[in-house]
Parts: sequence; structure tokens; C-alpha cells
Amino acid sequence: FIVGVLIFGISGTIAFTEGLKIVKNPEEHELHPEFMIYNIIALLIAIALEGYAFSVAYKEASAYKAKTRQPTLLRALNEMQDPVLNSVLAEDFLALVGLVVALIGITLTSVLNEPIIDGYTSLIIGIILGLGGLFLAKENKTYLIGIAVNPTTQAQIRERVLANEEIKELQ
Repeated sequence: FIVGVLIFGISGTIAFTEGLKIVKNPEEHELHPEFMIYNIIALLIAIALEGYAFSVAYKEASAYKAKTRQPTLLRALNEMQDPVLNSVLAEDFLALVGLVVALIGITLTSVLNEPIIDGYTSLIIGIILGLGGLFLAKENKTYLIGIAVNPTTQAQIRERVLANEEIKELQ
């Protein structure tokens, strides 16, 4: 909980602060066009790797959705009481969004030779990371404080208990 919130909170704050510096003084931001292709290649590799990680988490979540017969993945995730899978899925999704924003930003900065675009890109990434930290804090808080058994699990327990012939009634 704390590590996830700190990682997203600190990195979001740093990205936002750096973006603000660039937007306020774009003329002081040095562009290095000769390195842009390496940045783009690194981001494409990162997107591929993060995309794979997200696909693994997504398959796990989809399997849970099918198992519980939920109509939507969001509903299944809401009922799921697995903080690890929920966190991994959220973190991977946020990382992918951030990487795509970075790729678009660095490509536009390079093509248009406009440093202010780099600043706005950092601002957007900072906001994404900050909101991600808040979302993870909210989600993980319920696991720390405690959460009631979800209705699907409760119904399965009730069904199994009532299947016992010695039990006449369950309230």
C-alpha cells in the first residue's frame, strides 16, 4: 500500500514539477534531436514489455470474471478480493498509458522541435501518476481496514452450507 502510493505520488510529483519548469521556461529546455530515436526505441520496448505484463494480469482478471459469471470485468474486479491482482492490473494499465503519452510527447517534441510539448507531456504524466496513486490508496485501504465477503462468494458459501442435509435453515 505505502510503496505503491509513494512510488506513484513521488514520481507523479517529480514529473509534474519538471513539466511545470519546462512550460514556464521552454527556451531553457535543451532538446537533443540526435538522441530522440533512442528515446523512442526505449519507449517502444517498454510499451511492449509492459503490454505483455498487462496482458497476463488481464487474462487472470478475465478468468476470474468467467469463473464468477460477472457481466463485466469492472464488476468482477470490484468483487474480487485479491489486492495483488487488482494492484498489478491498475499499475500495469497506468504504466502503459504513461508510456504511450511519453511516446506521443517525445515524438511530437522531436518532429515539431518544440520543447513546451515535452513540458505538457510531463504534466500529463504527473497527473496520471498522481491519480493512479490516489486510486491505489483508495483500493488498498479497503483491504487494510477490512472488506465484507463479496455477494458471489457469500452466495457460494450459502449454497454449500444448505447442501448439507443436516442443515434445515440458514439465516
